[in-house]
Amino acid sequence: MTRAVPRLVCSFLTSLALGGAVTLADAGQSPSPDKTGVVLIAHGANREWNARVHAVVERVRLTMPTEPAFLMGIDDQTPQQAYDKLAAAGVEQIAVVPLFVSSFSAHAEQVKFIGGLRDDYPHAEHMKLEQIKGPVAVAGVASAMDDHAIVASILADRAQALSRDPASEVLVIVAHGPNEDDDAERWNATIERLAEQIRRDVPFSAIDVRLLRDDAPKPVKDKALAELRESVASHATRERVIVIPLLVAPGRVANQIPEVLEGLAFEWDGQTLLPDDRMADWVVAQAQGVLSTSSPSALQHNEQVVVTATRTERPLKDVPVYTEVIDAETIHSVAARSIADVLPHQAGVEIVPGFAGDTVQIQGIDGRGVLVLVDGQEVIGRISSEVDVGNLLVDDIERIEVVKGAASAVYGSDALAGVVNIITRQATRPVQLSVDQRFESLSASTTMVSAGGERGPWNAMLSASHVTRDAYDLVPDEPSTTGSELRKVGVNGSVGYQFDERTNLRVTSRYYDESAADIIATSTALRDDEVLDSRWQNIAELRTGVSDGMLTLRGHVSTYRHLLESVTRGTGVVSPDLTREALGEVEAQYDRPVGGHHFVSVGGEFDQANMRSDRISGGERDVRTAVGFVQDEWFVHDRVRLLGGVRYDHNDQFGDAWSPKLAVLVHGTDNVRLRASYGEGFKAPELKDLYFAFSNRASGYEVIGNPDLRPEESRSVNAGVEVDFWQRRARVNVTLFQHRIEDLIDTVFASQDPTTGLLTFQTANVGQVRSRGAEARIDVTPRSWLTASLSYARLDAKDLETDEPLTSRAKDSVKGRVSLRSMPTGTTFALFGRYLGRRPFADLDDDGRIEDYAPGLPLWDVRVAQDLGQRVALLVGAENIFDEQDVQYFPSQGRRVYVGATLRYDR
Repeated sequence: MTRAVPRLVCSFLTSLALGGAVTLADAGQSPSPDKTGVVLIAHGANREWNARVHAVVERVRLTMPTEPAFLMGIDDQTPQQAYDKLAAAGVEQIAVVPLFVSSFSAHAEQVKFIGGLRDDYPHAEHMKLEQIKGPVAVAGVASAMDDHAIVASILADRAQALSRDPASEVLVIVAHGPNEDDDAERWNATIERLAEQIRRDVPFSAIDVRLLRDDAPKPVKDKALAELRESVASHATRERVIVIPLLVAPGRVANQIPEVLEGLAFEWDGQTLLPDDRMADWVVAQAQGVLSTSSPSALQHNEQVVVTATRTERPLKDVPVYTEVIDAETIHSVAARSIADVLPHQAGVEIVPGFAGDTVQIQGIDGRGVLVLVDGQEVIGRISSEVDVGNLLVDDIERIEVVKGAASAVYGSDALAGVVNIITRQATRPVQLSVDQRFESLSASTTMVSAGGERGPWNAMLSASHVTRDAYDLVPDEPSTTGSELRKVGVNGSVGYQFDERTNLRVTSRYYDESAADIIATSTALRDDEVLDSRWQNIAELRTGVSDGMLTLRGHVSTYRHLLESVTRGTGVVSPDLTREALGEVEAQYDRPVGGHHFVSVGGEFDQANMRSDRISGGERDVRTAVGFVQDEWFVHDRVRLLGGVRYDHNDQFGDAWSPKLAVLVHGTDNVRLRASYGEGFKAPELKDLYFAFSNRASGYEVIGNPDLRPEESRSVNAGVEVDFWQRRARVNVTLFQHRIEDLIDTVFASQDPTTGLLTFQTANVGQVRSRGAEARIDVTPRSWLTASLSYARLDAKDLETDEPLTSRAKDSVKGRVSLRSMPTGTTFALFGRYLGRRPFADLDDDGRIEDYAPGLPLWDVRVAQDLGQRVALLVGAENIFDEQDVQYFPSQGRRVYVGATLRYDR
């Protein structure tokens, strides 16, 4: 390892210390763990009801100063009084947490007004609602319980205590409910998501959600109570019925439920959410969410739900296949324009620029072995069998999930090294609006706009982005340009409809258009080249409950158009090169719990790919693939999960392939997780690999495809440990991995015409490669205003046939980040650093040995943002601060400076 690696580590530690000093100077005494407080606001009732809230507060106080407050308490304190007590105790910032079931209740809106998240509230003066005021900053207001995983686990335990045989029982969850019908639909939607989590742990025959509508007008309430009684009575004729309340504490409302159901057969013990020690954990998690900076706390990270690893929703901490999540805040913090700006900050993931654009490399395996998805559907338009992720703009992205290694049975071809799944946003509020505008170096600009909303059963989101940049040239005395003049446009729209509690439909359409212009100088001519790319992706997904499980049906149609126009200066000769691709897919997947300890997924898909181009023999080719897979998640023990499965692919070009997978997760303790996985994968030859026919006689060569290619096959092993410590303010993750690929497809010399001297190259299966190594990462949140992360990756990637290293792979890489936020001033400072070690670059004399190595490359980025109120922020930053660039090894545009503003509005 070169000296630059320890220098980078030292720089980060120094930045951490200096950053802390700067923030202390700027913001006075910045909050420490015992200087951040929580105002926990509950509804309030009689002293017995309130006492349960006080008990929760006592447990939360073991972690941070906390005071209870009540909207309607008897002889208990108001929110302002709670705030004053915390201020007197010396806290320096406060999080407001509403102890309510749903964020769509009137009381939750009242808490937003009290905490300053709303400017006003109807009849606030009459209701004696006042915004809390004082010298201590209110960091924000958390959301209510909604579909939080901790709440789901409490309800699951309440239900399981009353259960005998879940498969022959129906669970009925009863909540208070709001007055308005639109809000009632939102309550139902969030409780149904809780129900889905419960069924993963306790496989009830069905789960029904009912609202009491206790404060609604009498006709509305009477109808709700009648529907509750009718539901229980109907289920009780066929199955055993268990009824549990989704209420904060016992009282008049809880007592109503057995009264309404009197005379019916049902199981009931009246246990509410309180008392339960886990509710204190929920309060801490919500408070940390408010107090954290752009990176989520460890506890939040554990509760995040992911879908890529198993193709079913799972809390991240419970996924046997190791998955990394890049959330929207992180994407925003790096001022990203495309996915290519985000992924390089992840350990073991690199972006390699080249002829195919910005392609992904995971753990030493190039983009040929990485499956790139948008909302679970494949992105088409591969160039040299790799996807240009610089074409995937970030205007509507909620998060990115990265799965490393071929360890999931639900993915086959292209997923040798892993999967990158881009999850787009859905509206969760009646009105959502965001606008980002940045002006950058090289006369560049980035504009991103999104708008959406949710009303009743409808949900819609529309976004658009526009990116421009001038060309740049690192060799001014030559006519060629180094970097293209770019224009990128993206438009994305999605509409969803919730038919009932278990059936929803979503339709998504995404359009992308890019032009890239270059000046190309050859030994004989000067050309103006322009590449015009466009992609249109359409997805329809229907999810519906069938029997005891969930059936998902998907249809996916994508088209891609790639046009290269070369105009020779002087002669004006135009040489167009047009390629069109189309992909159609239909999929079905059925998920259901089995026997109380298994969660089984069975699915199949059929797809047809078509390519039309003058560069392939015959001008047009098709390939069809049929797939079947089965996956079983076995809950062996409370702390042990096994994920096993197998995938079968039949391709009309290369026949059959089986891909077995196995992964295990062991919770050593609540803070220690062990994961290991093994998977076999394959990479089907691309149509271009099979039928490509390109001749460049002016340069003396031609490239032809090979219809006899065999698929590449891989074996992957990953094993790692993840540890949370320091009261979950820090996390360490260490992973070991090895990937081995056989029958690697490459382009090799085939022959030379003795008369013309024309060289012929052909695609072929050439041998074996191996990539192995280790990754280590630490994330730390020592203070609510300070977060830091540091990762190191060691890689050994080589061609086993020649024993030579694979090109463009750094043996050592270090990546880190420090982020500081001053709550009183609303200022955020972030520093990012990356170091890529010496990289094999080229075989200069064609002797099969790598002689040329690219030097180590340090890259630094910085960003400063200033909040103007709660909806507007100004930002300024720079990428590649020290202007690293090299025409041969790193043909970057150099330093990129930008200024901009963002607007966020939710209602």
